[in-house]
Amino acid sequence: MVEIPESAKHHFDHILPPGQDWFTPQELAKILGRSDQYIRNALEQGVILNHTFQIGKRRRHYQVPRSAVILYILETASYQPEDFLSHIEQLLESRSPKELQAILRKVKTMVDHPTT
Repeated sequence: MVEIPESAKHHFDHILPPGQDWFTPQELAKILGRSDQYIRNALEQGVILNHTFQIGKRRRHYQVPRSAVILYILETASYQPEDFLSHIEQLLESRSPKELQAILRKVKTMVDHPTT
């Protein structure tokens, strides 16, 4: 399996259900906001890495590992996970000292009392 960059390992955790290591085409379609057929085509063309099991002469069953989903998201993104930090920094540079103090208080609360 392809190694996921360290910077991206947890970047997409909020998109994928926690603790789920394998996904069906229907689950991927829902997660990625695509049709079942779009996902099946991507699986058949090897765009999304997967495990294919032949059932009978014509029916195929697909299973997609979590790392392959993350890899697909990374490959189709127009950004890198690190880009978020630089954009946040740019946004903060334009804030007033009063706004920055309010942001700092909120961040401290989030760090001290995480919701997840």
